[in-house]
Amino acid sequence: MTPINLFIPNIHCASCKSNIESTIESLDFVQSATVNILRRTVQITLKQEQIETIRYIIDKAIT
Repeated sequence: MTPINLFIPNIHCASCKSNIESTIESLDFVQSATVNILRRTVQITLKQEQIETIRYIIDKAIT
């Protein structure tokens, strides 16, 4: 599964990292979230069943 990478320009400390990771990981559809402070990014991996739901919704929208 390909993770989603997002740029977070205002991250600057370990506390920010912890808060972002725990907040994102508390979402039901998220498998994991990993923040890289130096790169100012967060890598988010969605649960497989959510990917399937998104694919189904997209297929229905275009057919």
